[in-house]
Amino acid sequence: MRILFLGALVMFYSGVQAQQLTSFSGKVSDTHDLPVAGATIYLLNTNRGVATDSKGNFNINNIPAGKYTVQISAIGYATLNLDVILPGSGTTEIL
Repeated sequence: MRILFLGALVMFYSGVQAQQLTSFSGKVSDTHDLPVAGATIYLLNTNRGVATDSKGNFNINNIPAGKYTVQISAIGYATLNLDVILPGSGTTEIL
């Protein structure tokens, strides 16, 4: 079974509403640093998720700041679950 890696640059911004919103974006690659197209990125216990593009990139916008478990899966790869904290401002890099 192959392994997925997530290199994510998490960008944050404050929304107009009282609740701070953030964006979560990054790139999914394999152990050889090759992009994984069509991998799914899902924030567990929410209705938010996307698939990676042909270069392994993804972006999820307008997420309330907070703690999430991110599930990354793709056919032929082991599923990866990561706990992340998305603050309402600043930039965080997850490798």
